[in-house]
This record gives sequence, structure tokens and C-alpha cells, in this order.
Amino acid sequence: MLTGLKSHPLFWDSSATGRSRNLRTPDDLCTRRACHDLGLASDFDLRIPRSDSKMSATLLLEPAGRCCWDEPVHIAVRGLVPEQQVTLRASLRDEKGALFRAHARYCADTRGELDLERAPALGGSFAGLEPMGLLWALEPEKPFWRFLKRDVQIPFVVELEVLDGHDPDPGPLLCQARHERDFLPPGVRREPVRSGRVRATLFLPPGPGPFPGIIDIFGIGGGLLEYRASLLAGHGFATLALAYYNFEDLPGNLDIIPLEYFEEALCCMLQHPQVKGPGIGLLGISLGADICLAMASFLKNVSATVSINGSGTSGNRGINYKQISIPPLYYDPRRIKVAFSGLMDIVDIRNDLVGGYENPSMIPIEKAQGPILFIVGQDDHNWRSELYAQTVSERLQAHGKEKPQIICYPGTGHHIEPPYFPLCPASFHALVNKYVMWGGEPRAHSKAQFIHAPHAAAWSLSSIPSNGSRLAPEQPVTLRASLRDENGALFRDHARYRADARGELDLERAPALGGSFTGLEPMRLLWALEPEKPLGRLVKRDVRTPVPVELEVLDGHDPDPGRLLCQARHERHFLQPGVQRELVRAGRVRAALFLPPGKGPSPGIIDLFGSSGGLCEYKASLLARHGFAVLALAYFRFEDLSKHLNDIHLEYFEEAVDFMLQHPKVKALSIGLLGFSKGGDLCLSMASFLKGITATVVINGCVAKTIAPLHYRDMIIPKLVSDTGKIKITKSGFFNLMDSWSNPLEECNHQSLIPLEKAQGPFLFIVGMDDQGWKSEFYAQIASERLQAHGKERPQIIYYPGTGHFINPPYLPPSRISVHAVLGKAIVYGGEPKAHAKAQDNSLQATAFIFGCHVMPTKSDFLPQPSSSITLVLRRTGTCLLQPNAMYWAVSRVVTDQSRE
Repeated sequence: MLTGLKSHPLFWDSSATGRSRNLRTPDDLCTRRACHDLGLASDFDLRIPRSDSKMSATLLLEPAGRCCWDEPVHIAVRGLVPEQQVTLRASLRDEKGALFRAHARYCADTRGELDLERAPALGGSFAGLEPMGLLWALEPEKPFWRFLKRDVQIPFVVELEVLDGHDPDPGPLLCQARHERDFLPPGVRREPVRSGRVRATLFLPPGPGPFPGIIDIFGIGGGLLEYRASLLAGHGFATLALAYYNFEDLPGNLDIIPLEYFEEALCCMLQHPQVKGPGIGLLGISLGADICLAMASFLKNVSATVSINGSGTSGNRGINYKQISIPPLYYDPRRIKVAFSGLMDIVDIRNDLVGGYENPSMIPIEKAQGPILFIVGQDDHNWRSELYAQTVSERLQAHGKEKPQIICYPGTGHHIEPPYFPLCPASFHALVNKYVMWGGEPRAHSKAQFIHAPHAAAWSLSSIPSNGSRLAPEQPVTLRASLRDENGALFRDHARYRADARGELDLERAPALGGSFTGLEPMRLLWALEPEKPLGRLVKRDVRTPVPVELEVLDGHDPDPGRLLCQARHERHFLQPGVQRELVRAGRVRAALFLPPGKGPSPGIIDLFGSSGGLCEYKASLLARHGFAVLALAYFRFEDLSKHLNDIHLEYFEEAVDFMLQHPKVKALSIGLLGFSKGGDLCLSMASFLKGITATVVINGCVAKTIAPLHYRDMIIPKLVSDTGKIKITKSGFFNLMDSWSNPLEECNHQSLIPLEKAQGPFLFIVGMDDQGWKSEFYAQIASERLQAHGKERPQIIYYPGTGHFINPPYLPPSRISVHAVLGKAIVYGGEPKAHAKAQDNSLQATAFIFGCHVMPTKSDFLPQPSSSITLVLRRTGTCLLQPNAMYWAVSRVVTDQSRE
């Protein structure tokens, strides 16, 4: 690996000045491992100094130790002895107090670190590389106890412990944490439904709606189970968790299935103002799946059906609808087998399907209008789900219908639940009144749950079309996206595509053939948006309102695409559900504070923008979603602040730091700083002179004072001189300011340099190598040399080729040329769209990672401090900025996968 790095074109000497680059040996630079640790692509130039400093005892939780049950959690342990043996334990109690536990043995690496995404478990409840194994491998202390969630309004609390050594006798407790797993995603609304005979709970996603609707039905046992519906609502679906017996005033037993009750529930959904018509999707497991198949066969306005281990028959009860009756299939208890453990195996208990798909107990699924997806566990011991799915397929084809989609999961039992649910291999069966086997092998079953949940959600969404149309095989289409900003300015783009042989189009697999861009770019319809009015820049001022994106699919290719085939409206939120926004008017400070979901306190950050002034909140609001308390700070051109940037008094920013450190929702001791452009040199000044600063991230900033001198107490740092005579004007009449700034290394400009060596915390410089605003790369190199000359560590520097000045959050369109708010001139800022967009995606990850490592208290809030230096890291992976989890284009009805953002 090291030999290969010598020829890598992006690993340059960070001490070189100007635009020249001299290769140095890889030992003086970071390796690709550092790129991996930061979650960055290794084709970016990343310079991180080697350090032998010891890790402080810090517990990191992102976001603040709480997330939804179906979201992954990254678990790592830092500060261990190299190759130290440890045991990790997880436990939780359900709502009835039943205890579930899991444990695994691990070995730290040579750096004394343990990352469950890279380190395999050596034994325990599971073995191998299983980052989420401590959850899905949980087992009940009481035999045959099923893991269920009844009250979705209360999270499950997972206790995590790290112990020295391996079992059977692990040593002392090294560290521990509590991690809350929510079933009611932030912003999701829960509405009890008592309409006519219908007894249910409706879960509505965040936002104004309307939303695609789903009815969710469970199996034998009755009651009202809400956990799957509540989680689905977090993915953008209005989901009705429907009870049908053994709940409130519903019948206590289920002798027959009256389809009119379910028809009433369907009408209730279609009439709800927050539910999008004209069709509703159905999702059911076991008996609930068979009810869904019957609804799809007899009722109108069912657009798609997902059956999880259903049978396609009337089962042990008849199904009635008006004058139609489907007789029960019944079962023979003499076919029950008794396992060695005493558990009942009922897989063969049902009567045979005499006549195959023509058996009178089969549901007439050929009458269904919408598509059907069968999720099948091949080790299902409740009944033979795979055989039944194949029989339904034969029936559909015999009636001239399309073969349904069937996904079979090896080693998977009957109870296929949301991701990370522990397997239930056996439990009490309400019908048999005995403990029965459900089947399933833990690892295979867990994998099926992880895969099927997003698959079924994506498939259901793509199967609820707005007009019922579908594409022809290899049909050419044009996709268009447009939005209007808060001032009404229009941004739009388009791309040409071709459907595959099945008449389907998936932007994660199909390249654009032309238009605003070409190639495989799943999200480029967002970041390639261009202003209709030249020189416009997409800026979000009011983060409380989303940005609606209009998406259209048209027949044919431009310049004259044909008729509109389908369309959708997609809202992009800047204020994540659960994030609190507080206006700050404390003393002289004018700002907005964004607090992440949860009780807090949370690590604090101050966010400063550039020389356009005003109050820019969008970066702060998005960072709060990652678990930080972020103060978006204005410093001129806002309310009663100065209208012009003539003098800068650091006491104002010191007041903002004090405000953050004293806020009850902000973790004390220290905060981080994030500055862009002019805000970058202000952050460097704050880090150099003020106390309580632990880490500073500078995006395309300068190491000298620009625009205005800095005053702090009796000290003045003069501004860096600029020469307007060196401003270049392009052929198009645009201003290029890059060469107008004087060299701060020239003797006459030395006094304008910021004394970075006085700062206590580390620095991260994010640099666009095509920044035309000023020489950001040169300034970062000056910072590195100055720090080293004073005996300090080199700063971390990430260089992004082809990236301009405005490095914004992911998917915001690059601003290569725009009118400066203060200067009133069109300024060239640089950047190549594709490279710039990639940099925006990576730079946010790097920023969150650096702050996650350094902007924390030195003592854990959750545990007594051990003598050794231990860090248990819990952080989310695959973060998202909107609902549903990722903007996912799928035209037609089948989507084979949906994954992160």
C-alpha cells in the first residue's frame, strides 16, 4: 500500500507554497486508512498528521445516543491497549420487564481501537463481521419469549457494556452506555382512529402531505400492533395499523373474516386529506397477508400488495364478502410433530391443497388489479409459505396474469420483522394454545429482515402510481426537475434516459444519455439544477419551510419530448423533525440556535458564514440533525448589527462563545467552530485568542485578516491589503478576485497574519483547489508551515480537485458565478459541477467526524471513569437529510433495492 501511494497524483507536500506541488514520501503523509476512518473517498487529497497522543476518555454518541429502531448504529471502542481482549455486552428489557441479552468477544487492533464495522466477533452470541449483531442476536432470558413492541411512543433502552477480557469470566467494566431505540420517528404523527367500526392507528410522516397510503395488518393473536406502521411512516408513508379482533370493542375471537370491515378501513384511508389517492398499498404478515390478498382480490383502489409469509388461502376461517364466501382450508392436529425440546412443529398441520391452485379455499387472486410481492421465509415452520407462493403464481399465470414477484430468503423463519429485531424461533401460538416452532437461523433471518424492509417500502412506493401508467420496454423518456427559491427564482434541469427490457427505469443503475448531464448520477437532478435567470444562486434563508422539487417524466427525448407520463412533488427539508430552532437575542449576540432531538446536553458548534452578511441558518440546521447544538451567528448586515464590515471586535464573538458554554442544552467545557470564507478567518481568530475552543473547521478561509481589521482588547490585527487593480475581468464581464489579495507572507503584510499557534484545539482545513475567490490552497499551506514552525502539529487538510469557493451541504447546486451581496458585482467562484458536488457530499462527513471526535466533554455523562483511557463510540451511518430516506427514482413497479444516502 505504501509503495502504491508514492505515485498517487493527489498526495502532495502540504508544506509547499503557492500552486507548486512537490511529492514527498508516504510516511510524511496520511495513508488511505485515514480516508477510510473519515468516511471519505480515497481519491481526495487528505493530509492528516501522525500523532502519538493518547485518546482521552470520551464517550461519543451520534446522534446523542438515540435513533430509530430500523437505523444502524456504529459501535467502536477507542483507547484500549493494543490487541486487548474485550467482551461487549448488550441488554434490554421489554415493556413487561422481560430481559434480552447478547454478548460477543473481540480483540482490539494494534492501535488499541475496536470498530465493529471492521473487526469480526471471535465468539459469543455470534461470530464474524456483524456490526449490528449485538441487537439482532439478543435472546430472551425467559425461554420462548417473543420480542414485541406495544407502545411505540416509548423507546427501548439498550444497555451497552465493554468488559476487559473474554468470557466465561470477563474482567472489570471498562465503559458503558445507554442507547435509546425509537419506534416513533421524529416528526411522525400518531392519530388513533375510531371511525365507524374501524379500530386502528394512523401514522403520518413529517410534512404537509398528502402521502402514499399503506394499510398494515398482522396475524394470529389479534390486538393492535403499531411498530411496523410507525417505522414505515418515517420513510414517507401514511400507514394505518389496523386491528381486526381482540381489541377494544372488536370481537374477542375470529370465527370468520368479514371483508366489509376491511373495506371500511380502506375507504377511511382514501377519504383522509393527508393520504394520496387513488390507490392504497397493503402490507400483511401471516394471516394478515391473506387478508391483504383477499382485499386486493375483491376491493377497489388497492394499488399494490406485499405478502409476508402468507398462504393465499382462507386458512382456518372462511372469508365472506357480500354474497361471496371462501370456505376454510382447515387443519388436522394429528399432523403436529413434537420436537426433542418439547416444542410443537405445525408446518404440516394444514390440509393439503387438493386440486392445487384450483382449490376452492384459494383466494381468487387473479381478480386483483395491482401487482403483488411475496416475501417468503424458506425455513417457515408455521406453514409452507414457499409452496403457497408458487401455487398463487401458478394460479395467476393460468388466468393470463403476470407472474408475481417472489423473494425467497434461505434460513428465514415465519416472523419476518423490521431490521435488527431479534429472531423469534419459537413462542406461544394463540390458535394451537401451545409453544410452537416458527423456524429461522439467526444470522440468515436477520439478513432477510435487513434486506426486505427497504425493498418492500421502495417496491410499495413505486407501485402506487399517480395515473396507473407504465413504461414500454426500452422506452426513451426525459426526466425534468425544477424548483423555485424563496424569491420565486426558477431552477431547473433535465436528463434523457431509456427504460430497460422490462419497462423499468432506476436512476441508481441507468446512466443519463444527455441533457443537463450524462452518466450514472442518481442525485444529479438535484445538484445539477441551474438558475433560469443568469448568475442566480440557490440560498435558503428560512429553514422552517422546505424546498419543493417538482419531478416529471415525459415520453421521448428532447428537444421535443412528448406527453407527461407521471409527476411527483418532493420536499427537501432543512429543519429535520425533532430539531429545535431558538432565536438568540442575548446581549449583543444575534443568532439562531439549533438543538438536536433528545434531552441533551449536546456538543456545541458556532457556525459563521462569509462576507455577504446576514443570518445564514441552513448549514447549522442540518448539522443539528447529526447530534450537535449549532449556533448560526450573524455579525453584520442583520437587524441592529452594523450594516458594514468596517471593524471587527472579537469581544462580540467572545460573548457568543460564553452564551454557548452557559446554555443548559450545550455540553460545557468547550465548543467547536465552523467558518466559511470570511467566517473562516474569524474562526481562526477566535481559536487563537478565546478560551473554550476545542476544534476549528475552516472551509476555504484565509489565514490573515481580510476586509476589516480585528480588535480585541488592546490588540489590533490590520487587514490584508487588496489591490483592486489586479482584479481580472473575464470575456463575459465577470470579476475574478483571486489575484487581488496580497501575499500575507510578504513582510509588509506579516502583521495581518492570525497567530494560529496560540490555539489549543486541532484544525481542519477544507480546500477547493479551483477556488477563484482567493488562494485557499496557498493559505492552508501557510497555516501548516506556521504551526510547525512553532512546534505545533500539522493541521488536517483535505484538498478537493475541481472544487470552487462555495462548498455547501450535499446536493445544493454549485455556485460557480453569482452576484456578491455586498459588492453588487458578478464574481467568479470556480468549481467543476461533478467534482464540486462530490466534495460537498464528503466535506460534511469530514466536518461531522472531526467535531464528533473533539467537541465533547472530557468526562462521560453515562459512566464512572475507569483508570484506562476508553472510548465507546456510537454513531449513525448512512445519515439522511429528508423523508423518505433518500430521493429514489423508480418508474414502473419493481425496485430491487433501496439504500442510503
